[in-house]
Amino acid sequence: MKNNIKCVLFDLGQTIIEYNLLEFPKYLNEKLEYIDKEPEEIVDIVFYQKPYSLYERGILTTKEYYEEIKRNLGIKNMTLQDLKLALCSIFSDKNEIETILQKITKNYKVLFVSNLSKIHWEFALSERSVIKKYFKEPWQQILSFKVGFQKPEEEIYLIALERVGVSPENALFIDDKKENVEGFRSIGGNSEQYNCKDETMLCLEDILRKYNVL
Repeated sequence: MKNNIKCVLFDLGQTIIEYNLLEFPKYLNEKLEYIDKEPEEIVDIVFYQKPYSLYERGILTTKEYYEEIKRNLGIKNMTLQDLKLALCSIFSDKNEIETILQKITKNYKVLFVSNLSKIHWEFALSERSVIKKYFKEPWQQILSFKVGFQKPEEEIYLIALERVGVSPENALFIDDKKENVEGFRSIGGNSEQYNCKDETMLCLEDILRKYNVL
């Protein structure tokens, strides 16, 4: 494929930084007294119901989200600090990707486009090595809770592209979710699906080579 790529956009969770949502109920059950709900039900309440989407968009404040989750889980003794620590317990580093980022940042602008909550950003991700080394500038950080849009809405992609002055056809976007990949393609961009939890770094290298980025 001819190299017409000028910038590479990444998702964060399950693309650059691995996560496991089941760590959330595990943390709460270890920290607090027994919670009378199955782990999968807790994950659904915390991450897949409407309050979380509103929080990721920046519509709910952290305190409002905390009150919603505390009520919906029925855990009266859960403090805001408990929620923060439980939410942040889901992440683990995928340090191998730094080798790839070191190579491509020499010739390409890189950004991330992430559906992310304020708690996750401020207390878990913003100070991680991979962020501070390769995505430290504000223009590289397209966060749903700051811009008010979520993938796969086209507005969040257009905000990212405007930051670097690049047309969709000159950008490559990598995300673990099919709907987000298709969302970027729908505006004329190049996009590929990759999951760092289930696939090796060789798979990511193959994608980048396909576009002559590596």
